[in-house]
Amino acid sequence: EFLKTENNSIWMGKVKVLKLGSYAVQILPKLKLRDGNELEELVLGGWLPEHIPKILGMKNNNIWVGKMKKPKLTGYATKILPKLRFHRENELEELSLTAYCSEHIAGMLEMENKNIRIGKVRKISLKGCYAEKIRSKLDFTLMDSREENGGA
Repeated sequence: EFLKTENNSIWMGKVKVLKLGSYAVQILPKLKLRDGNELEELVLGGWLPEHIPKILGMKNNNIWVGKMKKPKLTGYATKILPKLRFHRENELEELSLTAYCSEHIAGMLEMENKNIRIGKVRKISLKGCYAEKIRSKLDFTLMDSREENGGA
């Protein structure tokens, strides 16, 4: 029943840290953050494919997460990255992606290079033997060097 709730219909107000794991990841599109909110940390962990099926069916850039400092996506939740839409002026302190098997990044490898807009980032942490394989798909600017690095 809960998953039938409309997207962006659960008002969250001001949130600093949002951690969703397992089946709870599926409520992410249902949440509506306050305009101007800046998350310190967004942690998403999906350990089974059934933790994220409805989100994968959504269009890319369809889940507004606004401004944040440290998004951390682990396991199957890594596949959600293309669905997230960051604030255009966002500056991430660190983007952390962890993918230990090919299923964690399935679908992303077929995307064009620099197709997943991240924005400005101070540090990118790609963990697991598969996370590095999607680096070329990320469109980001390292803040220290001010150069386009995704795909390089």
